[in-house]
Amino acid sequence: MQERDDEVLLRVRDLHVQYDTDAGTVYAVNGLDLTIRRRHTVALVGETGAGKTTTALSILNLVPDPPGRIVGGEILLDGQDVLRFDTERLQQMRGNDVAMIFQDPMTALNPVMTVGEQIAESIALHNDVSESEALRRAKEMLRLVGIDDGRSGEYPHQFSGGMRQRVVIAIALACKPRLLIADEPTTALDVTIQAQQLVLIKDLITNGGMSMLLITHDLGVVAETCDHVAVMYSGRIVERGTTAEVFNDRLHPYTQGLFNSLPNLRKQGEELQPIKGMMPNPMEKTVGCPFAPRCEYVYERCLIEEPALLARGSAHAVACHKYDDQSRG
Repeated sequence: MQERDDEVLLRVRDLHVQYDTDAGTVYAVNGLDLTIRRRHTVALVGETGAGKTTTALSILNLVPDPPGRIVGGEILLDGQDVLRFDTERLQQMRGNDVAMIFQDPMTALNPVMTVGEQIAESIALHNDVSESEALRRAKEMLRLVGIDDGRSGEYPHQFSGGMRQRVVIAIALACKPRLLIADEPTTALDVTIQAQQLVLIKDLITNGGMSMLLITHDLGVVAETCDHVAVMYSGRIVERGTTAEVFNDRLHPYTQGLFNSLPNLRKQGEELQPIKGMMPNPMEKTVGCPFAPRCEYVYERCLIEEPALLARGSAHAVACHKYDDQSRG
């Protein structure tokens, strides 16, 4: 189903990103298409090296150059191409329109500034407010994420990992962005704290009317948090749909493999079924379907022609020749 433009907050079209290294060119993102509707949460899932974080950095036009280059495509925020923004417009967009929570809260925070100062700095950067008003709002944000505002004068090292992540969330949401990008936001936390943080993030974006792109490899997190899911492999989207569609009717062999490699409490004692083989070398351009070398359903056509995303329902789509009758002809 094609979304109406007024329903869409972000639309990524045919995105290509490369990294030029001494060893050669790394083809990180290869023709990616992604749509995020207003007030919707979308998960981007896949193995390490699939290109998820590079996609997130591209949305903010933060791919480090050098060595990275966005070599093709469009990233449309409210219909305007982020890749054409000048420096001033980009600075305005980051934080105001789109904010990002990074993986490691300790490296995301300045160790020599108090947490209150860091949140206030973000607020002052995007709003014409006094220092005292920025600090007042910073304390308000701390309370919003469940931290006593009396701790605003403390430094990051005085907080636990879970509390530091709450501070990072407070900074990201301080200017009420329309899109929150969360890149593996709970990776460094233990399981109990992970669950608390995810509930917090979900509540904050729901109450704030925001959209979210959640980058993760954890399918359990997706089930609890997101409306839609896009499965990424070798720099491409290979399956997308509502979370219920993708979880209940896994079409792509890679998606099936991701689920089969998870522990299942109803099948205790059975061995896990990891996906055979390795992801393609990102320094080599693939011919045909990038998943073909690992796929049990491979056709001759898979080896020579890359499959396009085929609609299999109102929101469900899959890039696999298995669902195209021409492959069996």
